[in-house]
Amino acid sequence: MGLASGIGYYPYLHVPYLNVASMDESVRYPSGMDTSVSLSMLVGLVVTVVLMWLKLRFTAWPLHPVAFPIAIAVEALIPVIFVTWLVKAILMRYGGLRLHRTALPFFLGLLVGGAAEAVLRRCLSLLFGVNLSFLAT
Repeated sequence: MGLASGIGYYPYLHVPYLNVASMDESVRYPSGMDTSVSLSMLVGLVVTVVLMWLKLRFTAWPLHPVAFPIAIAVEALIPVIFVTWLVKAILMRYGGLRLHRTALPFFLGLLVGGAAEAVLRRCLSLLFGVNLSFLAT
């Protein structure tokens, strides 16, 4: 029986079902090749390979190919990172390195708090089946 027995409404059970249903439909009724998706994958592959080659060739190369998938996860933290940078810039300008080192736990708290809020908002939106992305702004 389990949770899907109809005892209540559990919206998070539909998340894997929708993925499986989409895959099942694609296998049963195949369509033609989607050139825009294939082209996007090719561009992503070429950019990743070029960045990897540049990173291996030049040790001081600042862009790492792993940064792009991580950037998707960091997207929710952009406001927190900006506020942290702004506070740090002000402290460094007017308080110097000593005040910055004193306030370092505050900066880490801002980042961890922002990440915890983003994860909690995502979990609640999956649990209740409600889009809570409007709370991010």
